[in-house]
Amino acid sequence: RQAKSMEKKLARLPDIERVLDDPTMVFRFEPKRQSGNNIVFLEDISKTYGENLVLKPLQAEVKRGQRIALLGPNGSGKSTLLKILGGELDFEGELRWGTGVDVGYFSQHISFDPENTVLEELYDEHRLELGVLRSVLARLLFRGEDVFKQTSVLSGGERNRLALAKLLLHRPNLLLLDEPTNHL
Repeated sequence: RQAKSMEKKLARLPDIERVLDDPTMVFRFEPKRQSGNNIVFLEDISKTYGENLVLKPLQAEVKRGQRIALLGPNGSGKSTLLKILGGELDFEGELRWGTGVDVGYFSQHISFDPENTVLEELYDEHRLELGVLRSVLARLLFRGEDVFKQTSVLSGGERNRLALAKLLLHRPNLLLLDEPTNHL
């Protein structure tokens, strides 16, 4: 009798739609260690390809806590400077790193082993327990079977999120982000 009464009450309630929150990434960069006050000193840094000057001589000094954005038109040398700082290009001039600086470089051109799954790609670089790796991947929206996708089939956004997972686990205290908002 009580069950029938409850059933009638439920039948009179208006239908409601289930609302699902949009999934959001939840992460925080926590560096392994704090750097010294001086991050990097650049003096007359430049780059040429043959006779083509792609980065004019540049002087700069960066201190801990500063946030710097490189703005300019295409071809003005922004990515070239970041590649130099990320250790991917040779250059002319003097570059001195401060004490305890750990660089994390997020390139706009990311490459992974196409045979690897998302989980394998992360494991190859960071030999941590699978539960730890899956937890990091879940915070970047790789959940369930997504961790077993091959890197060769990932979308641009998924590729960037996987690169971000690698950076999170490296735990740098200096982030160099080359066009990070593309596809995130």
